[in-house]
Amino acid sequence: MFLNLGNTIHPGCLKYPFLNRLFVIFMKRQFLLSVLFCFCLSAMAQKRQIPAATSDLSVSSPTSRVGGGVPEISPKYPKDFEKTPEFDWLYSTDGPYEIYERNSEILDKRDAFTKHFLHPDGKITAVITSGPQHYFENGLWHTIVNKIKQENEIPGYGWANKTNQYKTYYGNTAANGIRFETPQAGFGFKNQALVYLNKDLEILGEVSLNNFNQPAVNGETITYQNAVNGLNFQIEQHAGGFRTSYILHAAPTDMPENTVYIGIKEQVEFPTTWAITENEGSVSLDNPSGEGSLRISDINIFEKEDKYGTIEKGKIQLNNGSMLFYFSVDFIKNQER
Repeated sequence: MFLNLGNTIHPGCLKYPFLNRLFVIFMKRQFLLSVLFCFCLSAMAQKRQIPAATSDLSVSSPTSRVGGGVPEISPKYPKDFEKTPEFDWLYSTDGPYEIYERNSEILDKRDAFTKHFLHPDGKITAVITSGPQHYFENGLWHTIVNKIKQENEIPGYGWANKTNQYKTYYGNTAANGIRFETPQAGFGFKNQALVYLNKDLEILGEVSLNNFNQPAVNGETITYQNAVNGLNFQIEQHAGGFRTSYILHAAPTDMPENTVYIGIKEQVEFPTTWAITENEGSVSLDNPSGEGSLRISDINIFEKEDKYGTIEKGKIQLNNGSMLFYFSVDFIKNQER
């Protein structure tokens, strides 16, 4: 069985409480429950500047490399700015800027959403993205790179992504969990557990995810394999947040009587001054200054091989620092799907 729980920003051992008669079904079918966590800055905080429409500016996507011009030397960006190997792949055949000439970028024209490439005739191609492609730090706009790297900056967090508008740290233990640091505030998501609930959302049983040792990292994805026996906890790094997935491969043996919902519970740390807006399928945490918002949403359960077919929408609650997202257990029991 493959269970993926996903949120929009975001991120031992009891026996799995599932009915024995579901054993064969779960071994043949995998379900994925996913949740998306997304952090948004205000337009003013992003310092977005849409280029003016002039004869010297074009937006195009030809098959050959765009650019070829030689920009003037920037007075503020170092000569070797972003020339290290971690940025090389951006302009490779697998990278997002593969059709652009790297050395033709006019660095001083950067903002959160735009790169500009100079042509030999003086014309400029602007690459404008709907989400941020740069983050502002130490007076310069840096290109966002979502890859997760080994890191020892904070004790207890062995992996991180810091080339982003926020910094994400991945813990070595369940008690550390995931740290999410923005310019406005810090957030923590930890002590995750798989839970079984009755119709009143009372917990009938739970299984703690307590194995965070030696995660597998592949580019923008980190996977805590067998966070609890047979369940992988996976996080995919995004430019504006991250998606968490809970993937259940092994067959549970029994389920508490009267189980109506299955879900994930985790402890959440966030500034007490931030306002909480809770809807049936999402939760928003909003900075009272209006400069930042953390949205947790897009909670889905689906079969791994049927991602764009049958999908069950999940629900979410946030009470006293404990977050719960859950869905009907009938989705898993349904043998006709």
